[in-house]
Amino acid sequence: MVNRKQNRILPGKVALLLFPLLCILCWQGCGSEDENASASLEISKTELFFSKDTSRFVLTFSNPGGEIMEWRVYNKPDWIFVQPELGDVPGGDSRSVLVACDLSLGDGVWSDSIEIRSDAGNEMIYVEMTVDIAAPPSGLYSGNTVEDLPISFLLNYGIMQDFNGSFLVNGQVQTQTMPNFGTIIYSDTSFTVTSVYGDTIVAAYDSVSTINGSWQRPDLNTYTFSVEIESE
Repeated sequence: MVNRKQNRILPGKVALLLFPLLCILCWQGCGSEDENASASLEISKTELFFSKDTSRFVLTFSNPGGEIMEWRVYNKPDWIFVQPELGDVPGGDSRSVLVACDLSLGDGVWSDSIEIRSDAGNEMIYVEMTVDIAAPPSGLYSGNTVEDLPISFLLNYGIMQDFNGSFLVNGQVQTQTMPNFGTIIYSDTSFTVTSVYGDTIVAAYDSVSTINGSWQRPDLNTYTFSVEIESE
């Protein structure tokens, strides 16, 4: 008769054997969770070259991480406009940010950087602007048409906004209001801007403060006007 000795592993010993393995798995799991949860800042374009043909860029601020990421513009040159200048991006999401330039500085080449700071790190955006036109400065312009009716608008870094223009229809004064008229297309001494409704303004900037132009409405009636800057 052969006696066979059975080796029995007690439950306590099983726990001791499995404990290191459980610790390794737990550590790996926690590390992955932290990695996925951390916020991250990614910007679609970090070099911007402005000119009369390209005075505005729309960038994408992305956060491929898992936590919300807060950011803000910490520093920028005066001739650069950023909207918005601060915000937050949830994990796995993105936001659009407008960057525009001021072409009214006169002939020359300007270069600088925009510093973006966030709780996920900092980024620098290189900006360069080439100006070879005498663009009017951003600001509020007001004046009259040749019919002596009021007209005003805001030039805001390449966009015409807050347009208010009056005109006559069958002897009655009518007013057209457009919060966002449209994006300006520049030439050497004038600009053109067309609204989504079909209104078109062609204007020449005879000086740094005066704009003379024509406003053509969708009905093809044209109104000549002259405006001066009120405030920058």
